[in-house]
Amino acid sequence: MKSKKILFLGATILFLGACGPAETTEDTTKNEKPVEKPVVVEEVEFIPVVFPEDTVHFTCDAEAKAGSVVTIKYTNPVGATAQDQYWVAIVPVGSEESEWGVWKMVSAASTTSELEAPAVAGDYEVRLHNSYPSFSSHMIQSTPLKVK
Repeated sequence: MKSKKILFLGATILFLGACGPAETTEDTTKNEKPVEKPVVVEEVEFIPVVFPEDTVHFTCDAEAKAGSVVTIKYTNPVGATAQDQYWVAIVPVGSEESEWGVWKMVSAASTTSELEAPAVAGDYEVRLHNSYPSFSSHMIQSTPLKVK
């Protein structure tokens, strides 16, 4: 057992010796602190992107008959990508943001989407989400819809 310990210790010493001394920039002959190299940081102006709360991403009728088609009109063609997909939904008023209700993915470059209004009369919201699949829900606009 003693020979195995000596062999292991010898191999460790050979390995460490082969690695050589650690490189350092400090002068070990003096008792002064090593001088740190300055870090250059490029100044970049940060301008936050702020969208007004009243920015309109889509419009639709305020009322619909139960089971009828609701047409959602986008103010610009939707710029969806594989990493930033949009989806639109009709959910009961007050539902959690993650609620799907009646929903549909919005194709890239779409200017409209159509959803079937719920079969039950009541107060609903049409919601537009983006950032899918990074986020399963990321509502960017909501507008009321009364189903009769």
